[in-house]
Amino acid sequence: MNVKIKEMDLFKNADDFERLFSHMCYNEIRVAPEEHIILILEKLFTSRKSRQFMTEILFSTFDVPGIVYLPQELGILLASRRTTGMVMNIGYGYTTIVPIWKLNILRNCAVVLPLGGNDVVNGMLLLTKDKMEDVKYAISEDMMKATAYLAEDFKGAMRSKTEKKTYELPDGQVVDVDKERFMCAEVLFDPKLFSLEDCGEGIITEVKRVLNLLSTTHPECFEDITRDPMIISGAPAKLPGFSERIKKEITEVDVVVAKNPETQAWGGGSHFADMIQHYQFLEDMVLTKEEYDEFGPSIIHSKCL
Repeated sequence: MNVKIKEMDLFKNADDFERLFSHMCYNEIRVAPEEHIILILEKLFTSRKSRQFMTEILFSTFDVPGIVYLPQELGILLASRRTTGMVMNIGYGYTTIVPIWKLNILRNCAVVLPLGGNDVVNGMLLLTKDKMEDVKYAISEDMMKATAYLAEDFKGAMRSKTEKKTYELPDGQVVDVDKERFMCAEVLFDPKLFSLEDCGEGIITEVKRVLNLLSTTHPECFEDITRDPMIISGAPAKLPGFSERIKKEITEVDVVVAKNPETQAWGGGSHFADMIQHYQFLEDMVLTKEEYDEFGPSIIHSKCL
């Protein structure tokens, strides 16, 4: 396999998508796709064209009996056995902040921020490039995972002496990592530190904006949605100090980091798949092969949450 998953454009790489899905089914989980309904956890605001594209391939090439699409944020909420609440999902290249009420995503209040874990890694890369002869993304990613944390008070941490950590490169060279440890993750809170002018004001400002919009456009749902803590998911949420920092800065609603932030959406998808078997209204969301053959791939859009 030589598919760049993180960079893959499904429209320009149909063959890659088919190879990836085939490898996953036959070599990894070892199941016959024609015997199973496929549940796809999709990115919020996935285009109709992208969803239709995947639908055509799965039915036409792999002959699956049915497909159901579930937004990742809804999967994250369902993993906590809730159907109402707020979710922040920090992905590879974007962050979503989404209010959900009784399984309905309030899309007019949801935010997609072009800021994610990739920017934290790039921050580490930029901050340490003068300490290494050959800077590679994979090395910076591992360095970030091994040493990075969130400072509870960024300005105070910049003024103070911080604990250095050493990181050994594959060639045996040892690098001292000092303030870079917390500066790289600060990009999530202040993108302008790295001149990311198109990434908004950071995740805290966007959460407050969503809450304000929610209170004015859906006042009847506001109390229900904010009654329980907002769930934060995604790999950056695992960084030491992240939970403390986010709780300090967001006072309008309680927050909690998912128990398994990297796999929370997957767990919710599993729970949703089980729910489909017991609730008729959820079973109706499944697009069957018979419906696809009769109405064509565009029918999938009327089936999605």
